[in-house]
Amino acid sequence: MNRITIPLASLVSVLALASTGYGQVQYVKICSLYGAGFNYITDTDVCLNQQNGDARTQTAGGIWRSVLPYKDGNWAPIPQQECAPTASLVKIGDFKSTDFKPNTFERLETAGVSLALKPPQFITKIIMSGGFYDPRLAAARSGKDLSKLALCVRSIDPNVVEQDRETPYGNGSAPIGCVVNSRIVGMPAAYAVTAMGAYPQIDQYFPDAGQTNVAGPYIYGSKLVVTTDILTPGPDVLSYDAGGPALLPLAGTLSVSACVASGNLGSTN
Repeated sequence: MNRITIPLASLVSVLALASTGYGQVQYVKICSLYGAGFNYITDTDVCLNQQNGDARTQTAGGIWRSVLPYKDGNWAPIPQQECAPTASLVKIGDFKSTDFKPNTFERLETAGVSLALKPPQFITKIIMSGGFYDPRLAAARSGKDLSKLALCVRSIDPNVVEQDRETPYGNGSAPIGCVVNSRIVGMPAAYAVTAMGAYPQIDQYFPDAGQTNVAGPYIYGSKLVVTTDILTPGPDVLSYDAGGPALLPLAGTLSVSACVASGNLGSTN
């Protein structure tokens, strides 16, 4: 179902933190723009509501939202067994740092990958392995310099943009799952996280005030993309300056898979 595209204004994402920990961050002045309960994280422009983990920052493309802290996952030495017995392992893709391009929200994003699922199929877990590192550094494979970089899988539907969310991303704009780069880079095993939202999802569309017709419910989400997110201010970077004018790609490859199961996607009432 095609609908009028609404200008992008806000985006929800999930950020996985490194070992520094969510609880050690200090809070200072109030971020009144987002309502009661929000305070700035020291030395950043990120506003965090400590009660519910809702974190927001203003970018040139609009408000970038995160959820902190991101719930942890587990190692998956044999990804097929991680999905069994109720789901099957499906490869989403292998991505180099050069596959990530800037999006509207000063973050990086891959091209969309088609994953044809039909009700009642849905994603239960996201599994990642590999990661990116700077080959010039002695401790390159520890991912130390990219410890705050999170890699997130989210659904996208370029032909269906919801008016209330004002983005082409599904699941209320929340990612399906995120893994922090430093957790997986150089590790011999993959890492699995439980999906935070269904893909595809049952959704319903409510037109502008004054229109009486209501479309839906329908299946939302035609493709998957991998995006980046970081805690510190400014754009995400997956390349480094090797002393010249050109930006050279980081080494490494990110491999992303999903556990796909059959079940009830939700009520259509």
